Amino acid sequence: VSALPTSVFESSSAFRIQRSSESKEKLAREAIKFIEPGMSVMLDDSTTVLALARLLSDFGPITVITNYRPNIEILSDCPDVRLIVLGGTYSRTHDSFIGIPNLTGIENYAVDAVFLSTSAMHEGITYHQEHDVVLMKRAMLHTGTRKFLLLDESKIGKTSLNRFVPASDFTDLVLTDATPPDVISQLREV
Repeated sequence: VSALPTSVFESSSAFRIQRSSESKEKLAREAIKFIEPGMSVMLDDSTTVLALARLLSDFGPITVITNYRPNIEILSDCPDVRLIVLGGTYSRTHDSFIGIPNLTGIENYAVDAVFLSTSAMHEGITYHQEHDVVLMKRAMLHTGTRKFLLLDESKIGKTSLNRFVPASDFTDLVLTDATPPDVISQLREV
């Protein structure tokens, strides 16, 4: 048994929180530049976006919609954060609530910005190991006026079992400095 993710199974949230933490913090510091007080934002259940949630705890007023338990714990006691929690079945692996999108309440929202990450990206296509997570992320993506993908270099050049969306479906890509220049050139052409 391996804690490392494969193309079919994602590692647990607790394990992923420990990986690439410096890159995730850099991505979060860049992403928060696109958020202003008074906005509504949706955050997915990625540990990359968790770094952004940590920065939002002292930011506000803001409305945050999420399905990720660690985001809920961080933001639930913040007086300037209006927190809305999406429904679904609790997933121990992801430490989040996941369900059929039309039963989770996602389609009821339209937010200023949605922040997502995913497990892999290859040749301009994003991927994730699990189909139900892909469905949630796709539904989340459609709620945002601006759609941000936060991705560190460790996920580039890899695929997983399920295609998520083309990178061109995002309005903004926030990548680490270590992203290969040829990948950045390719993404600019899309």
